[in-house]
Amino acid sequence: MSSRWRIISLNDHGGKTMKKLSVIPLLLALLACNLLTPKPRTEVPSVLNLPTPSPTETFMVVCTPPPCGANETYFCPGNCPGGCGTVCATATPDAALAPLATVDGAGEWIVRTEDNLVFLDPAGVKAGFVFQRFYAPLVDFVLVRGGNVYLLTDRGDGSLVANQAYPQEHWLGDLDTRRDVEGSLRTAPIFSADGASLVWSRADENETMTRAVFATSLETGESREVWRTELPAEAAGHAVVPIFYDETRHTLIYALHTFYSGMTPTQVASLYIANTATNEVTPLWALNPAGMYSGVSASVSPGGRLLTYLTWGEPQADFTLPWTLHLRDLSNGNETTYRLTETWENAEVHLFAPDGDKILFTASRHTADGGYQTELLVFNVQDQTWNSIYTANYDAKPYFSPRAWSGGDWLILTSDADNSTWVMRPNGEALTQVTPLEWVGMLQP
Repeated sequence: MSSRWRIISLNDHGGKTMKKLSVIPLLLALLACNLLTPKPRTEVPSVLNLPTPSPTETFMVVCTPPPCGANETYFCPGNCPGGCGTVCATATPDAALAPLATVDGAGEWIVRTEDNLVFLDPAGVKAGFVFQRFYAPLVDFVLVRGGNVYLLTDRGDGSLVANQAYPQEHWLGDLDTRRDVEGSLRTAPIFSADGASLVWSRADENETMTRAVFATSLETGESREVWRTELPAEAAGHAVVPIFYDETRHTLIYALHTFYSGMTPTQVASLYIANTATNEVTPLWALNPAGMYSGVSASVSPGGRLLTYLTWGEPQADFTLPWTLHLRDLSNGNETTYRLTETWENAEVHLFAPDGDKILFTASRHTADGGYQTELLVFNVQDQTWNSIYTANYDAKPYFSPRAWSGGDWLILTSDADNSTWVMRPNGEALTQVTPLEWVGMLQP
């Protein structure tokens, strides 16, 4: 391990040099911080040791980081997840990274280099900045909403440490996602519909079928249980994966998984809607452990008005499937269906347009000549029409994975070949590479 750290500013980009701080002053600062911190008379148990609260109970993180000055940033010289032991260190400016191309209205996102998480604006309006990734623990996930960046770190025991990283650093505490079921199942948190909370789940201990869903305030770090259920026998070993949660409407959309689902899951093995006030559960695609295919997929429109998901029918002679698009009005439960115009081996719904009027899909299948065809499809909700905007053949044209749909009406894509980041208009025009760096997250308005 190196004996020196780099402290990189998140705000100042005017200089080109980088100051290195010795470990000794940092350790002295840490010691001083610990000596000057008042000790409680009795030990308060950590979040991980608290009993599961009832829906009316809450638990609070009891350790907070020290206040840092305007020209300082939090720094952890050792394994100090959160504020305990964290010290303040003076940050020095670093040269900002720039995109390869500037694309007006493409929005902002975070990309990953080997050592850093880099915040870029392809519109060329704002300077970039760098999140320095220190030794351990590494950042596992990045969640971004409303101009705020949150980092989630795996503690190694199945629980996650949540921190706000930008525009100011703030420790939110541990999310006890540990579960006593097969594979130490974990689920990644999502944002609540109002953007005020992280929503996540965990299983009770002793191999029970009980699952609970929690909401953690992004302002205070306070976590509270918002829903609890008993899974059916066929769901043994499965975790509840929240996909959408609106506390005002008492609506929770979730899937049951036996695998780690990712930050914003669209492909799921099952799909349910729960009324958290009445405990009524409506299965939209019931779990079938003996006959799972590649998975249905689901996405919710901005504002939470529509849920869209894909289901499949009986396999065809060429092993393709007929796919059906479902559009469900979450305010009244009314649902309409539309058949995809062709059969595909795999189809997945990814993103709504910011105005909710269009939906982006991917579809793929083997071809008669032994090749593989993949397309980007856009469905117009208003006139119920399909438009194929891009076809990849893996020889001359790369395959892209959709990542976001910006407010400037650009699709943000990554190339499967090298993880480079591209943008494209929703009609398939103006395909532009904006960075060679891997895409991580999208800043939503």
